Amino acid sequence: MNKIRKYVFIVIMVMAIFIGPAQAANDYEQLQPWLEDQTIAVLSVDVSQVDTQAVFDEAKYYIDKYLPEVDAGQALKEIEPFRIQVDGYLTQFKNDGVRSINLFASLNDLTGVYAVVIHEPGKPCPTVNGLVQMLNLVINNDMLPKLDTIVDLNEVMLIGSAATIQRIQNDQPADRQDISLAGEVVKDSSVKFLYAPSSDLRRVMSETLVPTVNDDKRFNWQEVIQSIQWATVGLDLDKKLELEYTIEAKDQAAAQKSVTMLEKNLPDIIKSDDGLRELIPDPNVLVDIIRPKITGKQLSKTLDSKLLRESLAPILKNFYDIYRFETGVKESMVRIKGHGAGMVLYANEHQGTLPVKYEDLTEVDIRQADLVSPLKDFGTGYIYRGSDLNDNMKNPGKTITVYEKVSRNDKVRYIVGFLDGHVEIMVSDAVFKAALAKDNSLRKEQGLAEKPEVAIK
Repeated sequence: MNKIRKYVFIVIMVMAIFIGPAQAANDYEQLQPWLEDQTIAVLSVDVSQVDTQAVFDEAKYYIDKYLPEVDAGQALKEIEPFRIQVDGYLTQFKNDGVRSINLFASLNDLTGVYAVVIHEPGKPCPTVNGLVQMLNLVINNDMLPKLDTIVDLNEVMLIGSAATIQRIQNDQPADRQDISLAGEVVKDSSVKFLYAPSSDLRRVMSETLVPTVNDDKRFNWQEVIQSIQWATVGLDLDKKLELEYTIEAKDQAAAQKSVTMLEKNLPDIIKSDDGLRELIPDPNVLVDIIRPKITGKQLSKTLDSKLLRESLAPILKNFYDIYRFETGVKESMVRIKGHGAGMVLYANEHQGTLPVKYEDLTEVDIRQADLVSPLKDFGTGYIYRGSDLNDNMKNPGKTITVYEKVSRNDKVRYIVGFLDGHVEIMVSDAVFKAALAKDNSLRKEQGLAEKPEVAIK
C-alpha cells in the first residue's frame, strides 16, 4: 500500500468509528423469529440506502482540510477501485432482491454469530453465497467458526455454523427479544445497531461483567447494566451522513444519572489512558458533543455532518500525527540499519574508515533521499557521529555512528545506530545519555575526541 493509500485508509478507519457501531432493521416482523432470549444485539444494513459516494466525499473533505501534503483527488483516485468493488456488491445485492443484511449475536453461542438476510420471496441470492464463500477463505481462526451452513427459507436466508443454524431453527417457540421499540426510533437510517437485553441477559452480564471491573470506582456498573432497557444507534449513509443514538433507561432518575456519570467520568477515563489521552487531548469537547438530551427516561442525540466533523476533526488530526510518528519511527529504524550496512561497504573501500560526511554514503548506492529522516518534522533529523571512526573500534556494539532525537507531545525517543549495525530505541534522556557516555569513553580509549550530544551532521 503506497503512501496515499495509507493516508486515505486512516481517514476511512476513523470514520468507521462512527460507521461500525451503527445499524438498521426495517423488517422487524421477519427478524423476530430469529431473535433469541439471549440475543445481545442486531447489526443491520439496508443495502438500498448505502451511499458510498457520500462517504468518499466526506473523506475528501478531511484530506483537504487536515492532510495538506496529500492530493485529495489523487488519493481518492487510488482507492476508487475499492469503492467500485463495494458498489458492485451493493448493485448485485439489489439485483438479487436483497433488502437487508442483519448480523445477530447471542449469549447462547458466543462464537456462533449468525446472519439473517431478508430478500424478495423466491429469489436466489448468488452474490450472498459467493460472499460467504470468500469470507470462509478469510476465516482461519478457531475462535471464528466457518459460516458453513446456508438455509434459504423463501425470503429469509440464515447463514452461520451448522450448530448455530440448527439451534435457532429448532428453537422457534422460545421467548423472543422485542427490538421493535428500538428499531422504530431509527427506522429511516440505512445502518442501525439495536440492543435490547432481556432481564435474564442483564442478570448474566451483572454476574460476569461487574466482577471484572469492580475495581473501577468511577462507575457503578451494576446500575448501568440494570438501567439500560434498550439502546439504538442509526446512521444515514446518504448525503446527510447523520448519526443518532437513543437509550431508554429504567426511569428518568436513571437517565439523569447516566448523563452525570458521563460528564464526570469520561474525561477522567480518557486522561488515565496514555493512548486515549494522546488521541483526544481535550475530552471535555468530546463530552459536549456527545452529551445527550433527556426526555422522560430516554437519552438521545443527533449528530449532523457539521457536528460529526467537529467531533472527528481533532481526533483525526491526532490519529494522523500518531500514525505518521509511529510509522516514521519504524521507517527510521530500517533506514539507520541500512545506513549501517552501507558504512561497512564504504569502510571496505576506504581503508576501514567511515565517511567524513553522512552524504558520502551515496557512494555505496544509498540514495540522498534515504539520508533524510522521515521524522525530521518531529526532531533533529539524523545526527552523524562517525566521521572519525574506523572499523577497528573496540566494542562496536556500544559505539554510536548516527542517531536522532524525536518527540511528539511528551513522548521523547532516541533512535540510535551503532558501529556493529544494530539499532536501538531509547525512550528517555537518561538512557540515551548513558549510551552517549559509554560512546565517549570508547572514543577516549581510542585516542579520539569526545563529542557532545549534538554533533555536526
